This record gives sequence, C-alpha cells and structure tokens, in this order.
Amino acid sequence: MPPRTFLSCAISSLLCLSCCAKAETFNTQFLAGSAAQSDLSRVYQGNSLLPGDYSLDIYVNEEWKGRFAVDVRDSERDLRLKKKDFLRLGIKPQVLSKSRAGKINLATLNPMIRAHLDAGRLALNMTVPQATLDSKWRDYVDPAFWDRGVNGAMLSWQANYYRSALRHGQSEGNGYASFNSGINLFGWQLRDSSSYSYSRRGQAHWNNNTRYIQRGLARVDGLLRVGESYTRSGLFDSIRFRGMSLASDIRMLPDAMQGFAPIVRGMAQTNALVTVRQNEVIIWQQNVAPGAFAIDDILPTGSGGDLQVEIAEADGRSQRFIVPFSSVPNMLKAGVWQYDVTAGEAQVTGLGQHPGFAQGTLQYGFSNLITGYSGTILSPHYQSMLAGAGLNLALGVLSLDVTHASTRQRNGRRSEGESVKLGYSKYVQQSGTSFSLAAYRYSTQGYYTFEEAIQRYDAKNMPWSPERGHQKNSFNLNFSQRLGADAGALYVTGTLRDYWGSTRQAREYQMGYSNSLGRVNYSLALSRTRDGWGEHETRLSVGLSIPLSVGNMPAWLTANAAFEKRRYSDSNIGVSGTAGDSNRWSYNANFTHRRQGHATASLNTSYKASASTFSGSWSQSSEYQQAGIGLSGSLVAWRDGVLLANQAGDTFNIVDAPGASYAAINNDGTDRTNADGKGLVSSLSPYRKNAIVLDTSTLEGDIALDSNRKEVVPWAGAITLTRFTVDRRHSFIFRAALANGRPLPFGTEVTDSRARTLGYVGQGSLVFVRSNSAPSRVLVHIAGNSNHACAIDRPVITLKAGINRCF
Repeated sequence: MPPRTFLSCAISSLLCLSCCAKAETFNTQFLAGSAAQSDLSRVYQGNSLLPGDYSLDIYVNEEWKGRFAVDVRDSERDLRLKKKDFLRLGIKPQVLSKSRAGKINLATLNPMIRAHLDAGRLALNMTVPQATLDSKWRDYVDPAFWDRGVNGAMLSWQANYYRSALRHGQSEGNGYASFNSGINLFGWQLRDSSSYSYSRRGQAHWNNNTRYIQRGLARVDGLLRVGESYTRSGLFDSIRFRGMSLASDIRMLPDAMQGFAPIVRGMAQTNALVTVRQNEVIIWQQNVAPGAFAIDDILPTGSGGDLQVEIAEADGRSQRFIVPFSSVPNMLKAGVWQYDVTAGEAQVTGLGQHPGFAQGTLQYGFSNLITGYSGTILSPHYQSMLAGAGLNLALGVLSLDVTHASTRQRNGRRSEGESVKLGYSKYVQQSGTSFSLAAYRYSTQGYYTFEEAIQRYDAKNMPWSPERGHQKNSFNLNFSQRLGADAGALYVTGTLRDYWGSTRQAREYQMGYSNSLGRVNYSLALSRTRDGWGEHETRLSVGLSIPLSVGNMPAWLTANAAFEKRRYSDSNIGVSGTAGDSNRWSYNANFTHRRQGHATASLNTSYKASASTFSGSWSQSSEYQQAGIGLSGSLVAWRDGVLLANQAGDTFNIVDAPGASYAAINNDGTDRTNADGKGLVSSLSPYRKNAIVLDTSTLEGDIALDSNRKEVVPWAGAITLTRFTVDRRHSFIFRAALANGRPLPFGTEVTDSRARTLGYVGQGSLVFVRSNSAPSRVLVHIAGNSNHACAIDRPVITLKAGINRCF
C-alpha cells in the first residue's frame, strides 16, 4: 500500500474515532515505543457530558426518532427523558413502571433495553428488543419533527408535442403541457394545477384544474384547504368544488395504515399517445413505446371516479378503456379515524349550474373486525345519506353500505332511490390467491349521484352518453393467482356496466398468464371490450422478454404478437435499455409489422440533464410518419436564487453546501450541486425520513465535509433546506521529531496556540494538519508522567528533506 494511502487511512480512522467515540477507554499500553505516550484522552474520554439538559438525537435500533431534551445526570447511569417524549419513540408503554414520574430514567428500564450516550455526535443510541417495539410505528416520525421548510415558490412541468402525418397528406399535431405551481409562505401553501392543450386544427385550450391554499394540521392528521379542488372522501364519488374542506391526509399515518393508487396497464401497437382522464379532466398524458406499459405514478384528483384511458396510435387508430377506481372504503385499524368535511359550490365541467352543498363523512375502526362509516350530502336540490360497515371475516374483507338519495328536478318533481354497494377482497397467502370484488353496485331507477343530479337538473346542456348515463349496475372483478414457483402467475379482470333507460352495456374483460423459462420471460393476454355504443374488440397477445448486454450496459430484447378476430393482427420486436454516465440515456427501438403488410420502425429515447429531462420519439412506415418531443422538470425560487431539477415534484429539498461544487446528490450522477454548492432534490417523501447524501468523491479541490449525510422530514409540499458545513482549509504534511530526535508518538493530537485541533501525528512521525494557511506554530500534546506539549515553530512543509524539531 502506498505510504500516503496508508497515512490517509490511518488519519481517517483517528478522525472517525474522535467523532464517533465509544465509552470504553483505550489502553495505550498496547502501543509500542513512544506511541504509548500519546494523549488520546480526547478520543476515549469524549463520551462524558457534564450534568445538565441537552438536545440529543435519539436513535432506536439505529432508526432516528427525533431530537429530544434529555436530562443528563450521569452519562452512563442516569439519563432522563420526559415520559411524554418516551411515548413518542415507538416503544410499547408496558415497559414503563406504574410510577407517574414526569421523567423516565432510561437506565432503570427493562435490562434488555440499553441506552448509550454518544457525546461526540450529541446522540443517544437505544437498543430495544423487537418484541418491545410497537411495529405499527416503524419508520414513523413524530409530527413535532416535521419540517415546514422555507419560504419560496415552485413550478413543475411536463410538456410534449406529438405529430403524425398519413401518406395521403392528412396530418395531426397535438401539444399538451401540465403545470403545478405554488408559493410557500409561513407554513401556508398556495397551489395551482393547470394545463394547456393545442391542436393543429386550430383548437387551443387553457384549463385550470385546481387552485387553492392549504395548510397541514398534525393534531387532526388532516389538511385544511380553501379554493377550487376535489372532494376526497372514500365514500361518495369525487366532485370538483369551490369552497373549503378539512379532510384526513392518510400520508400522515404510519405506512401500515395507508391506502393505494390505481395502476393503468395497456398495450400500445405503435409509438402511441396515452391520455388518462378523470371527471373529464386530463390528469396524465405521455408518449409510450410499442408494447405493454404500466403507469404507476398517476395521482387521481379525488378518491372516487373511474379513469378513462385513451391510446392514440400513430396511424390514427384509437383504443379506449376504463380503469375502475371504486370508492369502496378500506378497513381501518382499531381506533383510527378518517374524516372529510366540505362546504362550497359544485363545479361540474360543461355545466352552468353551481349548486351549493355541504358534505361530511366519517370512518372509524371499532376493532380489528369492524369498521363503521357514514356520510351525507346536503344541497338545495339534492340530499343523500349513507351508512355502512366493513367486516374483517375469516373468509375475507367484506364491506356493505346503503345510500338513500332524494333529487328534486327542475320541474319540481322529486325522485328518491337507493344504491347498494358490496365490496369483497381476500388474499390467501398459502396459495398466492388474490381475489377482490370492488365492487358490485346496484342503483334503483330513482337514485342519482350528486353529479348525476346536477347533470339532470341542467339536462339541456348535457346530452346522454354511456359515460354520463344513469347507472343501474356496476360490477368490477379482479383475480390473480400464483401457480407455484415454476408455474407462473394468472390474472383475470372484468368490468360490467349498464344504465337505466338504455339496453346498452359496457363490458371489459382481461385475462393473462406470465412465467419464465430460464432467463426468458413470456406472457399471454386475452382481452375483450364492448363499449356503451355496442362496438367490441377481442385481442390475443403473446410476449417475450430476454435480458441482454449492450456495451456492458443492461438491455432487454422484447417480442410481441397480437391476434384479432382469430387472425394475425400485428407483431413487433424491440430493444430497450439505458446508456451513458449514470444511465442518463434510456432508449427503446422497435420494428412493427401489421397484417396488411405495413411495417414500421420506431425509436423512443430520453436524456436526464441536470436541469430537465428531455424525451423524443420517431416512427416511419409506408402509411404514416410520426415524431414527438417532451420535456419535464421542476424549478424552485427562494431567497438565495433559483434551482432546477430534472424531475417533476411537489415536495423539495434545497442542498446548500458552499464550496462543494458539482457534488453528486444521493448517489445520482444526474443530480448535482451547482458551482455555488447548491442543488435541488425534487422527490422527497412527506412525513418520512429522507436521506440527503453528498458524494465526497466527486468534490473538486482540497475541501472536506463535517458530514456528508443528513436527514430531513418534510411536510407535504414543503421546500426544506439542508445545510452542509464545508471545511475549506488546506492540507499540510511535514516530518517532525522530538528535540532528542526520537519520533513523535503515533496518534498524538496537534493543535494551534489557541487549543484548536488541527490534526494528528501519523505513522513514521508524519504530521497531518488542516489550516487556512501554513501554520506558524503547532503544539503536539504528549502524555507521560505529566501531560505536556511541545511546540514546532514555523514548520517546514516538505517531505523530501528536513525534520522539524518539537521543543
């Protein structure tokens, strides 16, 4: 090992000892020669604190729980924590004695619970048996430590332009851009969600989806919102409104108590444009490559309302289907509340009527077996009441509720009816079977939802369609089954809808099978759709996926074939993967063939720059030509400037490390600090710990960090700030010896004349120090019969010749 490398390792080890010291002393008798005289007291005695109150970071089994006030009376035998703070550590309260003392001595708890003080880091490390922990609070951080962040403004965007031209000259171009902007001020958040759509046919439209001001309230685990938004109850269908709401924010609860978001799956036959709508509003749009796709990053605007998916193929064809997003309530753990209180005016797209209304819902977990829920909607022309329960039975989770609604029409006549919803889900772990009926719903002829009632009252502006019809029956089925370690997996999904006053039905069925043979993955899928107008399509597809390596970079070879009406329809073969530094490039190249003999070549690619992500698509056939471009990213403006990120986000962290220029953040080579040492992280998880790590190996120049890792727990939508302290001092190495010519003791501390630590003595009597400039005088602290220090005046900074004497 080269001497300088060994020296660096030795000095790094000493520095680690100085900041992460343990309570045990170090026996200097194990050191040979004069090294036994090293004064290591600052290493092994640094774990003692004088009695008093300290603000310490507490870790339970290495998991950070927050910063608490600790009464240190004895560093080893008497560490006291307020009882209310102890109960926030996620430890079962049964470990406490029946004493009502205001403070708990951590050293007198169960002998299996150990508390160790790390004075160097001002941290208290607790080791707790797993059985003593309350598992539901795992990874949960107490609201007292959630960070509301700094004042600032933000903007996230996703934009794309898609153009296709047929051989006969007809062409179509579509542009779409979505913007989520906001201002954070004193803990309040102003938010605006808008989009712009453009068509070459002359249609351009700016749409404002939501605009509101909000603030999180930890005491009620909820979010207060004023403005234009969507109701978020899990019982009634979501509806856009203008007014005020106070509703539970499930993200504030521990992970085990949270819900899910829908995943949209489908099959594109060309470079296609996928558009997802909810309540007639576009909430997601992007180009996809030929083949199967799964979209798992959609954030629905409410907790009710199906997702309408459209796949616009490059050759002009279009597929449409619905992803059910039912409002069947979930079971809640015992003692957990979920609520929603809303008051305002309904804002249904395309209607001139905006009736005022009030809505309230409540869910409560009575026990592990029963969850009860109820709700009401009150409006001048509409009233409804809902009551139901969820049952956690041995045969599965069953929910049943009944809603009664009364609707007054424009002519004064009143319609009354009921809607019954039945939900069921079951997962059999032993067999890997997952079955859900979410859900069956039957509505009598006189029953209307709130949105249907508004549409009916304003019927002159709203012609009937299957999507807006008066629904009678709705049936959603989801079934999946693992068939064994080597037998693959099977899934079946289905949807059936019919409407009062019409014989039309909408039906959708999908079933599929997937497995692997060695490194080759293969799948089969069969789907049949029938919309409300009677149009139907049956499609069988077969797919293969084989892992490859292209230039030492991972890649996949995929092949798919599809059949319609028992005949071959189309097929494609493609290669996809990543390339470049930090996988900045991603690509997907495909060759597609259709039954009519048309062949298409297509390419999709994206590039992650530091400030934005760029994407592009191109395809060419004898029938058409297509091209598309896309752009996404985020921007945050605060008191010290403007920062950019290559991903759209909502909760941000600003990294401020002056002097740490172009350092990689969180081991992602595409996210780096700028020339001033500032960077932006756009993908934080609210109410959870987020590690912010700087890669010190990428730092330029002779600088070091006090710590390259910090943690932040943000409120949703916050702009948090993480500061890193950078040591810009220069490194100096020189040889030295005692006055009698003997080497200096290894590990001895070196300070300046003001007792400020500069460094340590390394192997071979080399002195390593960090200072703003070459030191004029250093002190070497030596331990013997009596502690003393020798001094080196004006040391000669060289390794080639000369030894500095320490007198």
